[in-house]
Amino acid sequence: MFAAVCMLIFSPQLTQAALSFGPSELFAISFMGLSILTSLEEGNVCRTIISGLLGLLLACIGLDPLLGVPRLTFGTRFLTSGIEMIPVMIGFFAVTEVLKQTNKPSKLKAVTGKDGKADMSAKMPTLKEMWSLKGVIARCSILGTVIGILPGAGATIASFLCYSEEQKISKHPEKFGTGCLEGIAAPESGNNAATGGSMVPLLSLGIPGGNAAAIMMSALVLKGVTMGPLLLVNQPQFLSATFASMFVSNIVMVFAAMIIARIFVQVLKIPYSILGPTIIMMATIGAYSTKNTAVDVILMAISGLIGFVFSTCKFNSSAMILGLVLGVICESNLRRAYTIVAGDTLMEATINILTRPVTGIIILICILVLLSPVYKPLLKKHNKEAAAK
Repeated sequence: MFAAVCMLIFSPQLTQAALSFGPSELFAISFMGLSILTSLEEGNVCRTIISGLLGLLLACIGLDPLLGVPRLTFGTRFLTSGIEMIPVMIGFFAVTEVLKQTNKPSKLKAVTGKDGKADMSAKMPTLKEMWSLKGVIARCSILGTVIGILPGAGATIASFLCYSEEQKISKHPEKFGTGCLEGIAAPESGNNAATGGSMVPLLSLGIPGGNAAAIMMSALVLKGVTMGPLLLVNQPQFLSATFASMFVSNIVMVFAAMIIARIFVQVLKIPYSILGPTIIMMATIGAYSTKNTAVDVILMAISGLIGFVFSTCKFNSSAMILGLVLGVICESNLRRAYTIVAGDTLMEATINILTRPVTGIIILICILVLLSPVYKPLLKKHNKEAAAK
């Protein structure tokens, strides 16, 4: 609901401002989404950045956005359209998880209770427990909305980031991962808030704020909806319908989830030796239905294996997905900016781009966020020394 209110307030305002945006401003906004890479996993920044760079490399596969020539396709026509986002995400977040679970023999059996029976039931938290989580929900709702607004970040990135941030500030971080309420509320609040936040850049700039928003954008374009700054001018009724549906759906989903949770918890009764192959089957159907080609199924399988290697080697799958989603947007806008900007040399053109007010401010913010793992420890050390004196 918080994200829906933010969408209602910021989308029209940002739409008005976006009418004056050029390629350099759109590049800066897209680059801001990449700048959160260093915040995803502060204890493992190097591997996270490498993962993001690999995603950017994968985004280069396919036709050049300006020249139309094939790049990194290795002579095959199947890669000319680039790396499809949906099969890669299914591979990284579904197939990889199945491989991780089947790697543990103890996880293959059905979950049982203390008496050895597989009787599962869903229990709603009490009002007292909900009230104790007010701080967690408030912080993660704000953070999730902000992450959702950043182009390309989306709900998955928001979940990981909210979980890691809450674990850092928690008085009992060792309880995270054991099913504690804070560890569940943090990623879920961020995930739900990001869905509303991701609609802000989609409706106002025509840039999807997340993977779900990107899929929604494709469907709306097929229906004749013109996404971007002119949406408020040409089709204002669509914005009103979107805002209303967000509020209504959020309320309906609460009651629907309470009913569905009691049904889906019964899935735990199924041994993972049966559930795992079923998930793989459903993932294969989902990947194939994207374009009805076997190439997407192969891409999903390869992504699942790479994701398993990433997990084993402590690389960050979410960072790679972020780089893949934002790579095309960043590259195309940056190259357009250099094409139209005045400047006899590359340095002169770069200075002219960075001296544009909006572009310069956003790029400065991005640099500060990217360098945060460097100066944060120094600030903490300085504060400790000052407190000691």
